Amino acid sequence: MPTADAWRTGAKRFALAADVLNARAQHLQSGMPGGSRDPAVLRAFEEELACMFTEITLRAFAVELFLKAHLVRCSVSPPRSHDLSELFRMLPQNEKAILERLFDEEFERLFPASARAGCESLDALLAESAKAFDEWRYAHEYQPTSAQPGALRIAFEILERRIHDAATAKHEGR
Repeated sequence: MPTADAWRTGAKRFALAADVLNARAQHLQSGMPGGSRDPAVLRAFEEELACMFTEITLRAFAVELFLKAHLVRCSVSPPRSHDLSELFRMLPQNEKAILERLFDEEFERLFPASARAGCESLDALLAESAKAFDEWRYAHEYQPTSAQPGALRIAFEILERRIHDAATAKHEGR
């Protein structure tokens, strides 16, 4: 079984790729006039969609790998599953409570209360995004209709911070 560090390393690589794609999509979007039939504009729109689909897939996979790293750190053997909700439910209750608190704090810091719709908690986000990796990776089959890449980014960041803090505390003997 991979170590928690191996899961973390993989997660960080996929999250970095998602960040690069997000930046590319934002760049494409900034130069795109609405309603254009210009082939170059339509091509840029297709590239933006491709970046968005891939970004969501990579973000979901990065969150999955960090959840698995966290499970290993908590001495729980992770299943062979991409289901974010299932992985989160396997964490010890105290860890879920800490992650929920961190998620709430970070979400409130970054977004106004009105942006909270559909993202009441980390558990709710992971339930909504449970199959995001499969659905967006195979978008031609599933035709996914929703995703919250920004919220998945927050989930990734709080998981990364929690694992780092726990590893630091263990190393320092706390």
